[in-house]
Amino acid sequence: MERPIHVRRKREGLTDVLEHADVRNGEHRLGKYRLVDRLDDIEVGEAYVANLVGIAGFEKRVVIWCLGNTPAGDGGLYKIAMHEAARGASLSHANLAHVLDVGMVEGVFFVATEHVFGPTLDDVLRLRHVLPWPVTAYIVAEVAAALSYVHSRRTANGELLRLVHRRLTPRHITLSRSGDVKLTGFGTSWAWPQLDEYRPPEEARREPVDGRADVFALGAVLRRCLPQTGIPEALLDAVERTLQPYPEDRATATELEQELVQILHGADRPVVPRDLIELAATAATWGG
Repeated sequence: MERPIHVRRKREGLTDVLEHADVRNGEHRLGKYRLVDRLDDIEVGEAYVANLVGIAGFEKRVVIWCLGNTPAGDGGLYKIAMHEAARGASLSHANLAHVLDVGMVEGVFFVATEHVFGPTLDDVLRLRHVLPWPVTAYIVAEVAAALSYVHSRRTANGELLRLVHRRLTPRHITLSRSGDVKLTGFGTSWAWPQLDEYRPPEEARREPVDGRADVFALGAVLRRCLPQTGIPEALLDAVERTLQPYPEDRATATELEQELVQILHGADRPVVPRDLIELAATAATWGG
């Protein structure tokens, strides 16, 4: 049984979303969404696991990312959030969690995204600390495939959209209960803190960033997951190429994906969805 959500204190200038939610039969609703559980590990706004409620008992699990009423002068945050959501909604890839809806209810701006049933890579690493190198290479190759798709997206006029995640960490890689790898956060990067371990050097130098910033962050994820010994030299070389301090010296997401796929040919056996399902099952926080 889903537990009730309790209204919490306002955080740093943002009006608690639940103060604007419609309460029906003890349930909190935001428009057509029934709020189920609150996520606490974001930096800006509020996020909830929710159900999209339709007719005849139809419900679909989603994640709702919200911005309540902000103080005067913070309208720029709304513009950023709406711009990101619109761009995120244009993306469709098997390894991406999709943006499903954008709207405003009682002064609360929200973005609804696909809910992936399974633990994040961060959840898994809290228990396992490191992963076998073939599993790590497989997971990162799947994320690199998603980034390759995103970084190559173009407008109708053929111009690159220049989409960048900017907040890629193990928290944004989810292992689904069906054995899929999903990258989350496109369209909602404004909600997340930037972690120094995954911050590209060019951002610290206050230089413009492009898709190669995401490659650096993914390389940092790759390094974080690998054990200290027994790693193929080619995989160590791949890590080094992703973590170059200057973006022009880094591999692209496409190059990284191709390199990891080639390295995986040297594994004792192929990585299959069952391996990820079993890995996900070890994460105590896996719910859904």
